[in-house]
Amino acid sequence: MSRALGASAAFIVVLQMSSTTAAEPLSAAQQVQVRRAVYDNGPKFSVHDAGGGLGKRVLVVPQELRDCHQANSVETLRLLVDVVRGGAPKDAVLAAAYADALSGDAVVAALAAGFPLEYVDRTGADAERSGRTNLLKRSVEHLETAEKRAKEARAKKMPNP
Repeated sequence: MSRALGASAAFIVVLQMSSTTAAEPLSAAQQVQVRRAVYDNGPKFSVHDAGGGLGKRVLVVPQELRDCHQANSVETLRLLVDVVRGGAPKDAVLAAAYADALSGDAVVAALAAGFPLEYVDRTGADAERSGRTNLLKRSVEHLETAEKRAKEARAKKMPNP
């Protein structure tokens, strides 16, 4: 193999690797925005005034969190999953609700935001029925869907050999 061909092959491999790697991590400032949206604010609600959800209560996602999600949906959801996994019950519930809303269902998110905190971390015989398990499962599903969409989007942008 000639040197020029070797360089071309290496370039193609690098191009393919860059198109299939994970999303860039959130910046430190974006991480702070996501955390503040969860830790510093309680849930805020509104009522749909148009469309199919007319009259239904929805969870309002703070603008800063929406901006982070728009810039990097995968890593924003990944950070929310981390909060659901290890945060205090009120933070875990709100992070899961925001994941629901950012994934397209603000009505379900409003219901999720009202999850009773005493059921988040059950102990003893009831530990298997802990609410955190279901909150985490749903949040991880949202993350996996976002990862799949991002991978498909990268595949569409990849040049055909």
